[in-house]
Amino acid sequence: MKRPAKPLKPSLTNLSLGVPTNPPQETDPKFAKVLSAISDGDWDTAIKLAASVTKYGTHAEAIQRGKDAILNPDFYRQLGRDPDKLRSEAIAALKERLLPPVGNQKSKG
Repeated sequence: MKRPAKPLKPSLTNLSLGVPTNPPQETDPKFAKVLSAISDGDWDTAIKLAASVTKYGTHAEAIQRGKDAILNPDFYRQLGRDPDKLRSEAIAALKERLLPPVGNQKSKG
């Protein structure tokens, strides 16, 4: 007789894809450097670290392009792309992926 399968415990891993659904905040010291750079307002460092540290799903392309535009702005200008716009898109992607939504913060009171 077969035993019924145990229900899966919720975790940070999306079992169907095998990828983290949230950034590995406690386990990855490099990720802590990304958050530190963001809190210091050093977006260029945050983008460069983030592009080499973790997979960011739908945000990965914007973050990688932002890093490349920071490192090679003249190349992107030759391609007709605005490096500042690519950097801004990478910042927006990091904010969306890593920072909590402003409207969902609970007020203490």
